[in-house]
Amino acid sequence: MENLMWTDDALRDSSGDAFGRLRYAQRAAELIHSTHSFETSAVFGLSGPWGSGKTSLVNMIVEDLQKKHSEWEVSRFTPWATSDVMGLLGEFYSTIAEVLPKKRGRRVRKALAVTASVAAPAANLIPYAGGTAAEGIRLAGEALAKLPSWEVAFGKASEELKKLQKPILVVVDDIDRLNGDELLTLLKVVRLLGRFNGVHYILAYDDETLYRSMMSSNAVSSHDGTAERFMEKIVQYPLFVPPLLRHQQISRLNSGFKEISRQTSDDGLSNRRISGLIDCFTDLLSTPRAIDRYIAQLRHHIPLLPPEEVDDEDIQLLTLIRVSFPSLFNTLPRYRSELTSGHTSELTFDA
Repeated sequence: MENLMWTDDALRDSSGDAFGRLRYAQRAAELIHSTHSFETSAVFGLSGPWGSGKTSLVNMIVEDLQKKHSEWEVSRFTPWATSDVMGLLGEFYSTIAEVLPKKRGRRVRKALAVTASVAAPAANLIPYAGGTAAEGIRLAGEALAKLPSWEVAFGKASEELKKLQKPILVVVDDIDRLNGDELLTLLKVVRLLGRFNGVHYILAYDDETLYRSMMSSNAVSSHDGTAERFMEKIVQYPLFVPPLLRHQQISRLNSGFKEISRQTSDDGLSNRRISGLIDCFTDLLSTPRAIDRYIAQLRHHIPLLPPEEVDDEDIQLLTLIRVSFPSLFNTLPRYRSELTSGHTSELTFDA
């Protein structure tokens, strides 16, 4: 909270860890390393609400993994960098190829290129990819006549990767931001087309958003557990972002209030009128992003309002309502006279 400008940037390393998550990151890094084998591939899923710090935690995990086990190569796959299935597959294989040694990895890159050439047109045959079987056959026919089968190409690429004896971790962040069809295509890529031996994956996402995206594509049914069971087939090791503890929330809020308050006797959330609303603040501002975004709003608005017209506590409460319940906030001007006169018992809100 020391910086006056808030940018919502993720932590690049553990030096900025303000919530004691380094230990969790270290344990996760060791789990990834200890489960590695050149005979198989594993997928780790890191779940947490938007704004909880998934990307920061991923960066801390990667930092510790490479610090203690320098043999690991880490590649970051950005699935939304392309708009179609073929582009996604090409980007996926390129992501792995980029971290391979220049000379020793030449044969592997060639094998990956062949695998991508076979898999890309055939991807239209995969349900949820958005194309019909007829389109897939038309696109794949000529190419498949000249290229080996996908199984042969994949086996060759896997064999060449294994010879390198180079553990690889592919990071795929914010997969819940994809639409339903894109998400299911990505998961099938990881599940079926990318499980090269010696290559591990860490997927970062918000559970609820992910499941809603899957349901929107009609691939799974709602409220019957099929989304969870689907993800169980993809993710072998589920991890989670440790939630903020209550004292961490209050400490971060108090720090922000103290920084921007115009009152010299500011005590944060204690011994003040809003201290009775602590539960409201902690319930509505439950992630680092939510707290920092709220404080950034206060930092902008408090200097604009004369202290003799409205005090800091009122601004804090009104801003909480505005960021949490914008529709309710927009109705408040209709009740300005009642709210400013103190006769709030006379208020009757529309149903």
